[in-house]
Amino acid sequence: PKRYPFTITRGVFSAYRKKKSHMLPSRKMVRYIQTDAAINAGNSGGPLFYKNKVVGVNSWKRVGDDIDNLAFAVHYAEVIKFLEQYGIKYRK
Repeated sequence: PKRYPFTITRGVFSAYRKKKSHMLPSRKMVRYIQTDAAINAGNSGGPLFYKNKVVGVNSWKRVGDDIDNLAFAVHYAEVIKFLEQYGIKYRK
C-alpha cells in the first residue's frame, strides 16, 4: 500500500461466509473468508495464506466509522472454478 514494497499484515481467519457478490451483475453467492488483513488500494488482490498454502485472494473490505479490520478474501475454490471456466492453466 502507498508504494511501500514488502508490507505484510497478519490476516487472521475469523469466519467462512457465503455472500452475494457485490462485483458480479448476477449477484450470485460466492464463498469468502473473513479476515482482518489490511485491504487497500494497491494491495487488494494479494494472496491470503494459511501456513504455506494460498487459501484465498484478498478482495474487499467494509468501511465505516464503526468498522475496523473487516475484510474479505475470495475462497480459493471460487478462484479455481473461475480459472477452469475460462481454460486458464494453474499449478496445484
